[in-house]
Amino acid sequence: MKNIFITVAVLISNFLVVPTSLGAPPEQLFSASATITTGQSSAVLTEVPEGTTLIVTQFCKSDVMGADLIGSVLGRVPSQQNSNCTTYIPGVVFDGAQSISCVSIFGPAFQDIACLINGVIQ
Repeated sequence: MKNIFITVAVLISNFLVVPTSLGAPPEQLFSASATITTGQSSAVLTEVPEGTTLIVTQFCKSDVMGADLIGSVLGRVPSQQNSNCTTYIPGVVFDGAQSISCVSIFGPAFQDIACLINGVIQ
């Protein structure tokens, strides 16, 4: 029997729920936030457990020019520097066993920078 894939994406409250195959683990909406405090260079948003996938669909920061998203395995993820939020469609995939952090693009932050990620975890 071949895998059957659902080909419909559903937009729920600004979250894109990505297609999955039938019988795959259920997806759950996910959010995490952290603050880079003044004088620090980064703040960990979350740790993605082994065997889990986090698909980030949105990254927001309080300072439009101040921060980027980085995965300890994936590396730096580009974000819009003229906007507080960047939306990724269909999303950026972070496979398990890595941390996801908000990183000041100018080294130690001159002020607190709040960061938020939204997405789907499976």
